[in-house]
Amino acid sequence: MKKLLTVIALSLLFPLLSSAQDQKLMEIADRLGTDRIQAVVECSIVTQNGRFRIKAELLVQGDCYFAKSSGYSIYCNGSTRWTVDEAHKEVYVERAYGLKELSDFESAVEDIKIRKVEYLPLSDDMSPFSFNTENLGKSWIVTDLRQE
Repeated sequence: MKKLLTVIALSLLFPLLSSAQDQKLMEIADRLGTDRIQAVVECSIVTQNGRFRIKAELLVQGDCYFAKSSGYSIYCNGSTRWTVDEAHKEVYVERAYGLKELSDFESAVEDIKIRKVEYLPLSDDMSPFSFNTENLGKSWIVTDLRQE
């Protein structure tokens, strides 16, 4: 289940790196290094476990991103990724390699639709891209996979 969550989470962001012919995708890709980008993305993700339709809110700045979709939130500060499953009170902490790792999931993404794109100025406030597990209650399970 954790692997599926990771595939879905990373696939949500792939449209921002796509080299597709669509003009909106090209504009977003061109502005990744100069703007903080906020958008709503809808796409299908095809995995060995089936086809999933995803709608997510995204915030991206440089190699950092935040994605929120259907009870899951993914925070990435460029080197660490926290996948938060709110319904099951679980957090997976993993090493991340920024936006570069998303290219592994290119073939899993289909039917991309991007709406509500906003280009914001770059910000020194990087707090939206990190998650603090120390504030969670005892009912939460935190699995740190960075040592594996």
